[in-house]
Amino acid sequence: MDIGQFFTAADLLGISPEIILTVTAFSVL
Repeated sequence: MDIGQFFTAADLLGISPEIILTVTAFSVL
């Protein structure tokens, strides 16, 4: 899984909430 590619795709789609939830999930884990 390429984190850089995933972040770029998410940024282009403008899914900020998804990114925040993902980062929060990793932070908790």
